[in-house]
Amino acid sequence: MYLQEPEQGGATTFPDVGLEVAPVRGTGVFFSYDRPDPVTRTLHGGAPVLAGEKWVATKWLREREFK
Repeated sequence: MYLQEPEQGGATTFPDVGLEVAPVRGTGVFFSYDRPDPVTRTLHGGAPVLAGEKWVATKWLREREFK
C-alpha cells in the first residue's frame, strides 16, 4: 500500500514479467505465491526514489498459521 508517493521514481518492479507499478498514494499492489518456490514470477523490488519520499505499508495474508 502506498502511503506517500515520491515526486519521481520509486516504482515497484517485477522484472521477471516486465511489470512496473507506479507508486500512487492510496493504491496498492496485491499478488500471491501459488506455491512455495522462489521461481513464481513474483520477484519484485523497489526502484530508486529520484525525488521526494516514498512511504509504504505491507500486509501479509497467510493461508495457515505461521510457525
